[in-house]
Amino acid sequence: MKLRQKLGAVIAVTLVISGCNVETIKEQIQALPSFSGGDKTSSQIAGCAGAGLLTGGLLKKLDVNNKISLAGAAFACFAASELIGQEFADKLKEEEDQKKLYEAQQQAAKSGKPVTFKGKEEGVSGTVRVVKNQPRRRQQTSVQVTRELKDKVNPFPPLDYVGAPYRSNGVNMRVGPGVDYKKVTYLSPGEIVAVVGKVSGKNWYAVSKDGSTAVSGFVSSATRFMQPTTTEYKTVSAPVEADVVQQDVQVSLECKTVRQEIYTPEGPLARDVEVCQQADGSFKLS
Repeated sequence: MKLRQKLGAVIAVTLVISGCNVETIKEQIQALPSFSGGDKTSSQIAGCAGAGLLTGGLLKKLDVNNKISLAGAAFACFAASELIGQEFADKLKEEEDQKKLYEAQQQAAKSGKPVTFKGKEEGVSGTVRVVKNQPRRRQQTSVQVTRELKDKVNPFPPLDYVGAPYRSNGVNMRVGPGVDYKKVTYLSPGEIVAVVGKVSGKNWYAVSKDGSTAVSGFVSSATRFMQPTTTEYKTVSAPVEADVVQQDVQVSLECKTVRQEIYTPEGPLARDVEVCQQADGSFKLS
């Protein structure tokens, strides 16, 4: 692992778990010599606080030409070997080609369709395809929630990860998954929120709003109230430390076996790897 990636990941993990905001994370990472003068944006650093990358929130549309892509944020937090596997990281000499393989992996896992790419280095190309859908996997994890939710919802309900932006058609947001819970606010028609997960066995979503990375309430999952959208949910800030806490929760993950195939001047490489869904909708090597 590259030193800057190690240090960046360690600082980000430590600060996010302790509840520090994104600007603090950005300042600490940018203070490292290798980051000085770099083109890391606030959105990329915020991605380190994302659920798939750490605790919840960068819901960006993947785009190879987008400088603020999920791959850009991911590579700011982790070594390539943690995202695409050590053999592929060693085989692909250009970081841009490593990112392209990662983006192909993400797009294939989400769409279920083969994704190909052409590398920056001459003679480099690749394809990623799903070869097997695994049974959903349940595990204990930790997410950021508002302190009000922590106080009012006990035990916290298990979630089936969704990790996608949704558009409100006009619906009340409550402190718990049911109409008996207190109303927190009203989501206006057209408002974009991040659906972290669906409450297992219930028609309620756990959502983040206003650019925050923390779960801030629950809304009905009925389609007349909430619709998936291609409009991104923009993570603009982390919650104030005093307003959020870490919450243990049982989550259900979608896992898939994908085949990564690359061709380089030194020869081909093909391996099956397992990736599992994260709270921000991304997939991560298991």
